[in-house]
Amino acid sequence: MRIQLEQPEFSGLVYQVGLPYPVYGDAGLHHYEVVISLIDAATGEEPEI
Repeated sequence: MRIQLEQPEFSGLVYQVGLPYPVYGDAGLHHYEVVISLIDAATGEEPEI
């Protein structure tokens, strides 16, 4: 999924959001995490850093 944030400091930036995956602790499921990648709005590709 690709998203664009509407907050002024993120204006014009596009992000790709990966699927959530579970993170477990000693007592079991602790939380979920997702990978968020910045996407170049002009090319649609993830820029090299």
